[in-house]
Amino acid sequence: MILAVIAAALEHARLILTIAAVVVAVALMAAVYLEGRSAGHRAAVEAVDAQNERAARAAADADRSVDACYDLGRKWDVATGRCR
Repeated sequence: MILAVIAAALEHARLILTIAAVVVAVALMAAVYLEGRSAGHRAAVEAVDAQNERAARAAADADRSVDACYDLGRKWDVATGRCR
């Protein structure tokens, strides 16, 4: 009788340990997935920020070119993007 109780307890302990191992494995996989997703998001945001910076610099440079053209007493041709 006592051996049957001990055997039953061991079976329950094995089941509990198996369930715990599965829960830990799923939690680790979720953590790895979420970290990878977060890293991808950061990389995309950084790439867009860099592109925005380049566009802002190009716009500022073009604005200075237009101002310089007018300072020379010439006219800026919008169609060609050149000083005439």
